[in-house]
Amino acid sequence: YMHHDVAVRYVGALGFLLNSFTFLQLLRPFAETGPVIKMTLDILEDRDIKGFMYMAAVMLVGFSVAFAIAMPESETFGISFDQSGGPFHGMLIVFQSMLGAFDLENYDHPLAIVMFVVFAFFMVVVMLNLIIA
Repeated sequence: YMHHDVAVRYVGALGFLLNSFTFLQLLRPFAETGPVIKMTLDILEDRDIKGFMYMAAVMLVGFSVAFAIAMPESETFGISFDQSGGPFHGMLIVFQSMLGAFDLENYDHPLAIVMFVVFAFFMVVVMLNLIIA
């Protein structure tokens, strides 16, 4: 496999990541880590939390595509694979914006600025409700 960089780098990294999640299962019996792992799994399995997570995911994908359509020539949100990161780079930028790390220079069209303000407002509401739930 050493002659196949893709197999070693990407599949190996994904395998290591998935293996680290199985390591968490080994930490469940211990008093220091077991309750934290159980609490995290209970929170992720809660019906109310799942609803907010689905809503945030739909908004993430929807606004990413809307920005790509509003600014097709943008290097950040461009639809073509020839640009900096392809269409998924815009989704990463919107995800970072959802967490509060945004740069207004990415939104160079007036419609995109308005959509960003609407996105930021709705994401704050969703995130606050997620914390309350």
